[in-house]
Amino acid sequence: LPHLYSSNSELYISESGCPNFRINQNVRVSEGKQKGSIQSFSCNPTFILSGADRVLCDGTRWSGVSPNCVKYDTLTRNFTCDFEDNGFCGWIQDINDDFDWTRWSGKTLSDKTGPSSDHTGNPNGHYIYIETTDMPHNSKAILMSPTFPPFKGINKCVEFWYHSFGRNAGALRVHLKPTSTKGKPLVIFDRDGLNNDTWFQGFAEIRSQQYTYNVSIFII
Repeated sequence: LPHLYSSNSELYISESGCPNFRINQNVRVSEGKQKGSIQSFSCNPTFILSGADRVLCDGTRWSGVSPNCVKYDTLTRNFTCDFEDNGFCGWIQDINDDFDWTRWSGKTLSDKTGPSSDHTGNPNGHYIYIETTDMPHNSKAILMSPTFPPFKGINKCVEFWYHSFGRNAGALRVHLKPTSTKGKPLVIFDRDGLNNDTWFQGFAEIRSQQYTYNVSIFII
């Protein structure tokens, strides 16, 4: 049977045939059995989940990594990210997509594609991008936001800068996805067919949400 233990204040889960699984701080785990072992995650009080709420072990490997638990108060204020702090600011690569996003500065590696700087014009400034030059048809890359709390009243806004330049630039979509199965995913931004060596500013409105939710950025 799976078991939970602590080592140097870090929690791990292990099962026969599966590697040890590292659990991030403030993450709670509930164990179960389903085609091997499935671990469901929640957070300590005053924290909310950022990332997948469960992972599955098929007897050999886990389907993902531990989510993070973000202090609730930090998500009731404006959530901003400029990718300058050597990370993704809590945004998570979707394990079910085909490509990962890359944090970068300066010109992209392939010729006649991508920007030469971030949207401020700083060649040392950072941004994230997908290399789509050899991306097969119908492939996708997805980046998921932290989980945000429900809210009522004044609508919220997702504001971002995007650059789409190259022969296979693909479509950019922003999805709003409630974490509850009772909520319906919604496309709140969609741009396709753009091929221009220019940064554009994008806006997407989020109306009152009954459930906690994520925002996902798709390149398709």
